[in-house]
Amino acid sequence: MYVVFDKDDVTDSEITKAFRLAEGYGYKVMFSNECFEYWILLHFEETNHPLSRKRLNQRLSKHFLVDHYDRYKADADKLGKILKNRIGYAMSNPVNEKMTDPNQNPYTNVKAVITELFQRTEF
Repeated sequence: MYVVFDKDDVTDSEITKAFRLAEGYGYKVMFSNECFEYWILLHFEETNHPLSRKRLNQRLSKHFLVDHYDRYKADADKLGKILKNRIGYAMSNPVNEKMTDPNQNPYTNVKAVITELFQRTEF
């Protein structure tokens, strides 16, 4: 069982506490800092620079060829079709291996969760 969340307006100490609490109950954690959209960006770019949500949305708008990704992301069918073709890139993105501290922006452990759930690293 997984607890899934992203940073939002949570403090570093609250993040650490949430991890400990979840793990104390035997749950695993899937977490992204600044937000889940960072994992989506890793389908297109190798970047490990801190990004605000606004900047993430701007970069994703460019990759999805839309004016406002934050409005586009509600269309799960379109989003899914594009991301399905890019999952191999995201899974092999070397940036994944450099992230070790959930309190750092950026951070995501989505690749590790996918690897564990599907028992494979290549898609």
